[in-house]
Amino acid sequence: MQLRFKDVFDITQVEFAVLEPNGQLSALKKTPFLPVTPKDLNMPAGYQGMATEIIKDGDVLEQNLLQNNLDFRWLYCELSKKGIADISDVVLASLQTDGTLHIDVRDDANPYIQGIEFQLRRQSRPP
Repeated sequence: MQLRFKDVFDITQVEFAVLEPNGQLSALKKTPFLPVTPKDLNMPAGYQGMATEIIKDGDVLEQNLLQNNLDFRWLYCELSKKGIADISDVVLASLQTDGTLHIDVRDDANPYIQGIEFQLRRQSRPP
């Protein structure tokens, strides 16, 4: 079971497996079964890093804005481009490492209802 959690479904792909003192399993796959990386293919890879929170629950995290050499004018311009007039509508705005701003607003219209939720709702209705 612990090998499956490591995405190993064929034990013959394992070079070494160690049962750690905490009960967890560490596994090293044989070289032919390791994932290919951009380095393996001599491809350039851009910086991935982590996004920086700019707005959290309608509050601007000014320190994060300044650390990225941005200002309120830039922020309000980006919000305006997305049709957001009231900053309190923003649950989260995060600056991606490529410079784009991801914005999640309150009360997004989400027409998709996952199938299992739909079934549960149908079952809970009285006949």
